[in-house]
Amino acid sequence: METLAVDIAGFLGPIWNALCVMLGLGLVIFFHELGHFAVAKWCDVHVERFSIGFGPILWSRQKGETEYALSAVPFGGYVKMLGQDDMDASKTANEEIAENPRSYSAKKVWQRMAIISAGVVMNIITACLFYAAAYGLGVMEEPPVVGGVATGSPAWTQGLRLGDEITHVNGEKMATFNDLSMDVALSKGDVQVKGVRANGTMFETTITPDSSEGMPQIGVFPIQNHHVIQPLKDDDPVTMAGFPAEEADPPFLPGDTIVGLNGEKIEDFASVKRILSEQRSRPAVFELERLKKEDGSAGETVTTTVKALKFRSLGLSMEMGPIAAIQSGSAAERAKLQVGDVIKTVDGKSVGTEIDPVQLPDLLQELSKRAEPIPLVVRRKIEGSGDSDITLEISPTDRPGWETGLSYLSEPLPAPAIGAAFFVDTRIAMVKPGSEADRAGDIEAGQKITKLEFVSPDGKESDALELKHEDKEDAKKPVNWALAFWNCQVVPDKHIVLHIQSGDKSFAKTLKEFETEDTMYMPIRGFKTESLQVQQKANSVGEAFVMGYKSTKKNILQIYLTLRGLFTGRISVKNLQGPVGIAQVGYAVAKQGPSRLMIFLGFLSVNLAVLNFLPIPVLDGGHMVFLTYEAVAGKKPSEKVLIIAQYVGLIMILGLMVFVVGQDVSRLFS
Repeated sequence: METLAVDIAGFLGPIWNALCVMLGLGLVIFFHELGHFAVAKWCDVHVERFSIGFGPILWSRQKGETEYALSAVPFGGYVKMLGQDDMDASKTANEEIAENPRSYSAKKVWQRMAIISAGVVMNIITACLFYAAAYGLGVMEEPPVVGGVATGSPAWTQGLRLGDEITHVNGEKMATFNDLSMDVALSKGDVQVKGVRANGTMFETTITPDSSEGMPQIGVFPIQNHHVIQPLKDDDPVTMAGFPAEEADPPFLPGDTIVGLNGEKIEDFASVKRILSEQRSRPAVFELERLKKEDGSAGETVTTTVKALKFRSLGLSMEMGPIAAIQSGSAAERAKLQVGDVIKTVDGKSVGTEIDPVQLPDLLQELSKRAEPIPLVVRRKIEGSGDSDITLEISPTDRPGWETGLSYLSEPLPAPAIGAAFFVDTRIAMVKPGSEADRAGDIEAGQKITKLEFVSPDGKESDALELKHEDKEDAKKPVNWALAFWNCQVVPDKHIVLHIQSGDKSFAKTLKEFETEDTMYMPIRGFKTESLQVQQKANSVGEAFVMGYKSTKKNILQIYLTLRGLFTGRISVKNLQGPVGIAQVGYAVAKQGPSRLMIFLGFLSVNLAVLNFLPIPVLDGGHMVFLTYEAVAGKKPSEKVLIIAQYVGLIMILGLMVFVVGQDVSRLFS
């Protein structure tokens, strides 16, 4: 009997979630149309039909002068008023209908503007209500804590680090990471950032956001939790293939909380990252608090040991690239190192032939143990006199290199010990004797690597990394070999195919057997964690409405920034979701509980409001354009203009619908 009850619950759960999504979408549309309907009635306009949905009518009932209907296509709705028809402009311009005092077209301009804008206003109001309801229940959101900093970004240059909590931006208190992102994106210049370091000390700095990608940003990412991920599918692994965590005994299990590491108490993810980075060459002893399967509460604590993992070597040393960024107040700044300098030698050894550039961050940490400064020779371009070799002295600090991996082609490799970041060229400086690359043959200094493929031993799985920018606007940006080197580390179970350019010839070589870098250890062990989320909950009805208002306002601004990114090409149209995608997202959100569903519906309400008010014929915004023209010119647009505009608008809307539905279908089968 108990088994039957579980099966019924498992069967009814998805149906209930789907019904919640359908009801929620219907409510969003209903309130939009209700706004039009209510103001039309207030202005004494004859409303012929109030429909939820488009297309063929499935059900209708006449009440008074208005027909109330449910139509076949649920993604929309309409209010049909006498003298106003989106599909027939002649009714709007018809003089005979205009003489009827209860027709839409007979009303004053301000009344028609009120009717047209009422749907958008209603959606803004309902969005506030949805958000307020969500915060009344409590919403899990990412806190404004730094989980990563893009190397060379404004935040990196100003010294922000993993675990820093950003409390204020331009004097405004930050409650979530989204607050932080939005305040920076909407800034018009430098931002004043205040916060608390991971060690508890306060900091304050001024950061100039980077707007090169079309939206101001400072280059920080949200932090992870110290909980092992709970995958969506029961059979999905919680460890990475080929990494030591995969061999842990007892194993990592979904929902495990890391409460201790190498004898230290753990309360956050920043501590986990710090210890693994600082003690990367020794085995890691984890204390894991298990979840009870019955109720999800804390269970027993187990101890498991994960061995250290060395970087694997490709047998190649690449040419050194230029310095890309220098941190404020760093050893590099004190040593007068400059952006554009190319480090030629460190402590008398040549970088590229005697020192592999990817080993340089760790080597500089080792050199910090010396009492005296370390000599550097850099090649610097001096205006008017060409390149010149300059000798500098630098005093590194005891900070390990490779604290984390790289994420994109133009991200430089940081050397934390000196507070500088540099590029590594894709041209080979030296093939290490006796290495797999040496044994492969034909690989020589001076050749350029243009692409890497990562292939499973059975040949069934393959991924590729092109060492060039696909976007023409990014073509002039440098390409960093260090990203390719890092990607070779995170797939230790795969063979690597090097695509090499030698003069006018191209060829490929496959590397299957790998040695390890003697002194380089990975800063990760291969277990997967989930993002950190904390509850945002209102303490009163009034506070819930304030939080709802703020969320609605920021959501509107976020949509504006997204639209701007789409028009400038900085955001791909491939990211757009159609009806199927929206339904899928809604269903996934509904499974997370009522508060997340309320957030989704609030977001959807704001989207409907903003998109409906775009100046596109057929949409409310298009009608407002014509009404504004009428108010200024003192006459309505001609019937011909209205007809052409409506056809153009209809084609645009249908074209967009076909495109997004096509995107949804391609995602389903990809």
